Amino acid sequence: MMALSLAELLRRAEEHGVDRLPVRKTLNLYGLTLYEWLHLLNSQGWVCGCCKKGRGNAPFNIDHHHVKRWRKLPKEERKKYVRGILCWRCNKIVVASRLTAEESTRITTYLKKYEARRKNADRSRSHS
Repeated sequence: MMALSLAELLRRAEEHGVDRLPVRKTLNLYGLTLYEWLHLLNSQGWVCGCCKKGRGNAPFNIDHHHVKRWRKLPKEERKKYVRGILCWRCNKIVVASRLTAEESTRITTYLKKYEARRKNADRSRSHS
């Protein structure tokens, strides 16, 4: 598969309503280029990597693994800890809670069990 050019990624971003690009200072903080940021967002389908929604009124955020002394790492090292692009809500509320994947899986299992119980209870009531 041929890599997309920066011009093509910018065109696709505009098609998907991505009109607020990160500033150079933000990209430098995470060790990314504009091309890498656009490529990452393109790989996510131009939506938040967590909730799968478009950005809404707020700009997308760069999500990264919070490791000790992250800011002191060289840019090329910081880039390795970028997890994806998220909407403001998922970055500040969902992922910022610092849940591990294991904890998240347990919460998902817990909620699915509740939803199954509710569904069964609703079915039982409708058959009564």
